[in-house]
Amino acid sequence: MDALTTYYSQIPDYNDTYSIEEHKNNYSNNKLNVCFSTDPSYFKMFGFTWVQASFYFENLNFNFGLVVESRELFESIVKNYNYLIRAYANFINQPVPKNNNFFWIRPNIINKTVFACARFYLSKFLLKKYSNDVYISDIDQLVIGDLDSYLSSIASDDFTHSVHLPVVSNYYKFLPGRSHLAGNIYIRNDEQGKKFADLLTNYVGIGMEEKHSWMLDQNATRYASETVPVEDIKVYGRRVLKQYPDFKIALRKK
Repeated sequence: MDALTTYYSQIPDYNDTYSIEEHKNNYSNNKLNVCFSTDPSYFKMFGFTWVQASFYFENLNFNFGLVVESRELFESIVKNYNYLIRAYANFINQPVPKNNNFFWIRPNIINKTVFACARFYLSKFLLKKYSNDVYISDIDQLVIGDLDSYLSSIASDDFTHSVHLPVVSNYYKFLPGRSHLAGNIYIRNDEQGKKFADLLTNYVGIGMEEKHSWMLDQNATRYASETVPVEDIKVYGRRVLKQYPDFKIALRKK
């Protein structure tokens, strides 16, 4: 019932329940944006996947939205992550990549749901400030294919849709929290794409106040798709990012 309790028919046309502060990044405005949001614990568990990816997919910007309460903790996480990148560069005898960017996200409400939903805040920020397209991902996915080629194929397509995400068929299409998935979304940086991003952030802004809102991010994608038409991203072939639930469970136990 959780998905149904946070599915709304109307939402406000603004959301000022958060703020984003950009770190001193080496941002490149000619690379496609991949963006995540996470709490410190998840970042420690799954961040190394993206350390490796940043070396092998230099045509992508990897943007990390860290949901933390203090500047000191944010700066400490960024410092340690950059140290890890330099250590890995030394280990494989490669130059340090400059495609990792960090953003301090401060929502008014902090709960388990916000760590996933804050990636919508970051996507909106990136679409407004820069000219690149945005690809939203779960932080705990593993790269199992050529991510650069996969995203480039979407970016170069002539499809009329501005948004591409997994659309589930069969009886799941009737369930808001299961019909439009949230961990694999491509948004073009155009008028319709920005409108979709606005709808996502406005939607989750009111849902944060709910006691139970675990499916809030996927409810938001369903709601936004009712205004902005979306294309099923599965038309681009096998997804090159994969979640491994057993691996996540093992890491949590550790």
